[in-house]
Amino acid sequence: MIAFAFILLAATIAGNVWYDLKLYFKEKRRPHKKGWRLKGSTSIPSLVLLIWVSEYEWYYAAGFSILMVMSWFLLLFDGFYNVIRGFGFFYRGSEDGKEDAKTDNFFQSIPMWAGIVIKVVLFAGSTYLYIVGLK
Repeated sequence: MIAFAFILLAATIAGNVWYDLKLYFKEKRRPHKKGWRLKGSTSIPSLVLLIWVSEYEWYYAAGFSILMVMSWFLLLFDGFYNVIRGFGFFYRGSEDGKEDAKTDNFFQSIPMWAGIVIKVVLFAGSTYLYIVGLK
């Protein structure tokens, strides 16, 4: 069951990358607010499974699962979206003014090495915390 939850999460990330790329190549823009709502809603099935198989109390399971899913999206969605568009995995995006996502603004405001460290530590740390609570 856990393997299915992670496969579902990976498929959700891939589907969101594909959807955003379709918009980017068609309209040369990416609606961040709508995109995050879509990411959140499409993550619900994998989140339910991740919470269900965890041995933590439900509120810890929910918190660690949500943190892990958000961290995976932050690293993997951004990375693959960038690579497919011809940029490096850790590309921080362009300045889009009011259209910029808050996360883009944050990562553009710090040195690139710090952004890489934050993303990798969140990804690895949240995954580790989640795995500790598996049945």
